[in-house]
Amino acid sequence: MHTAYLSLGSNLGDRQRNLETALSQILQCEGVKILKCSTWLENPAIEEAGPNPFLNGVIKISVNLSPIELLKELQRIELSIDCNRVERGRKSARIIDIDILLFDRLKIDSAELTIPHPRMFSRSFVLKPLNEIEPKIVQETVYSYFKLKSEYKIRKMMLADLDQICRIEADAYGEVHWTRDNFVSELDNTVGDYNVLCKDDNEILGYLGSWMIIDEMHITTIATAKNHIRKGVAEALLIAQIFKALEQNIKALTLEVRVSNIKAQGLYEKYLFKRQGIRKRYYEDTLESALIMWTEDINSDEFQKNFRERLIELVNKSELFDQ
Repeated sequence: MHTAYLSLGSNLGDRQRNLETALSQILQCEGVKILKCSTWLENPAIEEAGPNPFLNGVIKISVNLSPIELLKELQRIELSIDCNRVERGRKSARIIDIDILLFDRLKIDSAELTIPHPRMFSRSFVLKPLNEIEPKIVQETVYSYFKLKSEYKIRKMMLADLDQICRIEADAYGEVHWTRDNFVSELDNTVGDYNVLCKDDNEILGYLGSWMIIDEMHITTIATAKNHIRKGVAEALLIAQIFKALEQNIKALTLEVRVSNIKAQGLYEKYLFKRQGIRKRYYEDTLESALIMWTEDINSDEFQKNFRERLIELVNKSELFDQ
């Protein structure tokens, strides 16, 4: 027996009844058993499938059919419920839509079928119900499919980057900021980890630095080039660093941020950084205080669930990622 995950959706007629009819017919397929079913969630229609909103959900099944045999059975069910489906067009509103998301751990790319489903990782109406019934599947598979577009990459900061880094640093932090010597020193720091997000391997869009000490990661600096602000650069770097923290069994992340920098605090709070205290007169240029922010255990269910949701949100809105 194989394990597969199917996405179901409906936005024409009695949506709830359409979905229940589809479930009933899937159950009648020989060799198919429904193991789990998410709740049905209402979502706005995408592309030309509107204007009516969809009800969407995900089911987990066991099946002794091949992927192509399963596909043909699902297409038969779609046509039995919606005989005019073909005439309306593939992207139109629909009485029922059933897609194969995952089939065991297979990767298939053929004219008939692509598995994993090529757009599942950028669609919250798929990922949210999948996360509801099988969060480990989301953690194991979804993360690996969130990829930057080919022209972008996150890599280690190098000495050759420092001319650009210092310009970004000066724009971001004003008169009092890290010098070139500070960065040179940090690149030799055995507990330091400094990375850049760049385009075509030479244009630096932003950077992030951290120290990793025992089970704690302290973010020391983060900045975005002024012509790339509000494009998801800082958030992508933060996500990459959280991935690294999870891989290295880090339990908590910490940082300091100016008490006046409300926008940065908002970003960190999205990732469940909490306010833990104040360092008074911390910044040399204005003697402004720093807000200390700290996450709780990043391996907790609460943090993991929020992290997945924020990752989905970023990929949907940022031009840096493949859709």
